[in-house]
Amino acid sequence: MAKLLVVDDDESTREILTALFESGGHEVRAAVDGQGALAMLDAEPGIELVLSDVHMVGMDGLTLLESIRERHPATPVVLMSAYASVDTAIAAIKAGAHDFLTKPLCLEDLRRVMDRALGPLGPRAAGRERGTRSMR
Repeated sequence: MAKLLVVDDDESTREILTALFESGGHEVRAAVDGQGALAMLDAEPGIELVLSDVHMVGMDGLTLLESIRERHPATPVVLMSAYASVDTAIAAIKAGAHDFLTKPLCLEDLRRVMDRALGPLGPRAAGRERGTRSMR
């Protein structure tokens, strides 16, 4: 299974997503903020997908996305937000996010997005596919 990084300043969201992904056989790391996420990405090779909240204290998810694109360009990033707007979703996709999800997350849609990011249509394959999803 995949090695994932969950980034969210909300402890309960981190714990729920970590438990969900671990129960699916994934290896999961979690970070409270963007700086911690970048440190983990730099220190731990092999993280295959980053799932990050947009609205966080300090470095927001869009800034984290830009830093990941610079430092780890092959790593897909899925952004999520409870306060999503069309403008934020468009900005995320234009900045290189693999997908954009709104909270509350629909588990079936989250799995589909992850499968697309990690599977044969993921960013490591030719013809990177990206899009937005509303998760309700």
